[in-house]
Amino acid sequence: MTFMFMSSMAVSDSILGALVMPLSVVPIIQNGQWNLGNDMCSAYFALTHIVCSVNACHILCMAVDKYIAVCRPLQYRLMKKLTAQVMICASWIFPISVTLLPKINGFDKMGLDLAEKWMEESHVCINVFNRDVFVSYLIISFYGPIIVTYFLYARIFTEICSFNNRSPQYHLENPSAPPNSKKNLTSVDVISITVLSEMTAGYVAEPDSRQSNYTIDSDTNLSKNKRTKVKNGEHTSTDSGESTIPRHISRHMRAIRTIGCIVAAFTVCWIPTSLYLVTIQYTGFEQPKWSVLLCFWFSFLNSTINPFLCCSMKSVRVKVRNLTGL
Repeated sequence: MTFMFMSSMAVSDSILGALVMPLSVVPIIQNGQWNLGNDMCSAYFALTHIVCSVNACHILCMAVDKYIAVCRPLQYRLMKKLTAQVMICASWIFPISVTLLPKINGFDKMGLDLAEKWMEESHVCINVFNRDVFVSYLIISFYGPIIVTYFLYARIFTEICSFNNRSPQYHLENPSAPPNSKKNLTSVDVISITVLSEMTAGYVAEPDSRQSNYTIDSDTNLSKNKRTKVKNGEHTSTDSGESTIPRHISRHMRAIRTIGCIVAAFTVCWIPTSLYLVTIQYTGFEQPKWSVLLCFWFSFLNSTINPFLCCSMKSVRVKVRNLTGL
């Protein structure tokens, strides 16, 4: 599902490169002047806001995906591609709706007639937006998803650290029992052991459907370094030499690191621009022409960095080769 989210985000980055960046070149060519009119300026900023919000929502979806994979592994197995498709659709519909509805209703320009007139006379293109509406928009479509993403990554990090800090052996014994004592287990107990073993990437034989008794050493453990099996009615465990991190986590580690880098790059590239736009709302719209261009071009670097970060994953490179035939 990670590849589906990355593919959809690549479409967003492509839209930015094909439509937004060419419009950003216009003021540079015309020495800071904007001669395309206020309507085109409004469309330029609306498209920029949509792309930024779409990327933020996709990053949130990827964080949710990895959070469920690490912290809710059994629930993750039940997730289907339809779930990812619904999340992707929501990641597009929500930003477009939040951006366009205020413009359709005219809420974005309430009380800013003089600012629009000044823009038209000065031939500049800046983000003229009603202060309260714009701040609410940023909180809902930008800061909200980013904060939730960091919260989910904090939970993922805590979960991984909890596995690393645990004892390498998970004992299934009564603390008061002798070290080598035997313990009779019913098939219900063995089923419980099976679930626990799967959670720690162990291997447990399927119990017989009939009620039966098995014998297990009380010092048997379910660690990542042990394989547990039933042989001749006796539960035994053997060394497997695997990592102490459970398999359901270790197989997602590469994607978790990559998505973490994408989150960091997005934050570094877009936070300065968002703060600058908020500052304009509270300090007045007469700002140096170059400052707007500098902030937005710095944010556009994010769409340049994303393809390299995504292609750092081998699975993504393989699928890209299959799609392109290279």
